[in-house]
Amino acid sequence: MNIFEFVAPIETHQELNPKLWTGDNLRPEVHNALLTIAAQFFDFLNMPVEVEDIIISGSQANYNYSPYSDLDLHFIVDYKKVQCDMETDELFDTKRKLWKEQHNIKIHSIPVELYVEDTMQPAVSSVYSLLTRKWIKTPDPKAVVWDKHHVVDEVKKWTEFIETALKSNNLEVCRRVKEMLSVYRKDGLANGGEFSVPNLAFKSLRNAGKVQELMDKIGQLFDRQLSI
Repeated sequence: MNIFEFVAPIETHQELNPKLWTGDNLRPEVHNALLTIAAQFFDFLNMPVEVEDIIISGSQANYNYSPYSDLDLHFIVDYKKVQCDMETDELFDTKRKLWKEQHNIKIHSIPVELYVEDTMQPAVSSVYSLLTRKWIKTPDPKAVVWDKHHVVDEVKKWTEFIETALKSNNLEVCRRVKEMLSVYRKDGLANGGEFSVPNLAFKSLRNAGKVQELMDKIGQLFDRQLSI
């Protein structure tokens, strides 16, 4: 029996999310709240970094938001200017994850996800600057086009990978599938942008709860490995 059920990765709308936007203008209370959150995150980083901009990107700055979409808040930093003893992207990713573990902040019920991004790797989707209150890349509803048939095929394939990893009860197998999925999505974003098949396949898996299942399994197996 085939129990696969496809969950759409995105929804399409003719207006930006009215919880955040009035037309294409960010609501004043949202702008102020995001700046306050950004200031707290900057203090949390506790590093002498120069922030070039603070932006909103992703589905909540476009016409393809859904109930699963986070509000992506990005600090734009020149990684070459950061002085540290470890890889810059690894450092900032660790800080991001620690912040996420400690906080569950929402704007009008939408979870806020914070990132530090390299200025040399600009966002692939529409971008709004909090600091200038202007669009850097204006969203276009006509640009929301995706290959559903191809995405469904990829989601089926990755669902099988994830299910196999879960049934294996093997920590390294689960970690390997997670790493493969991460690289798959990252390459898709770099080569095809926000509406690439890999990115949309990942979003469908996330919306269906498969990514969280894999993450939970990794946590359980890791804890079991350390227990006696």
